[in-house]
Amino acid sequence: MQVLEGSEYNVKKLFEKIKLDERHQGILVLKESFQVQRNFPDWTMGFKAINSEEYQKLSGFFQLEDDFLLKGDVPESNDALDFLRSFYEVSSKL
Repeated sequence: MQVLEGSEYNVKKLFEKIKLDERHQGILVLKESFQVQRNFPDWTMGFKAINSEEYQKLSGFFQLEDDFLLKGDVPESNDALDFLRSFYEVSSKL
């Protein structure tokens, strides 16, 4: 799952680039909406194959844990977080 945030122009321009990238297949837009402020202002995207010890040294590394997904201080209408929680709830029942 990926959430694209930014100005409408920049997000649409980036999404067109993503659709042309052969590394992305089966793209499915779950929801498109426009908001005044970002849901994930401190999150960034990137990829590099590293071992688990190297993760801890990365600036901005975020360990997704129970307390983050279950805490109640997130905005009430956060569709992306609700969607992410649905995956977590299913996997925790397996």
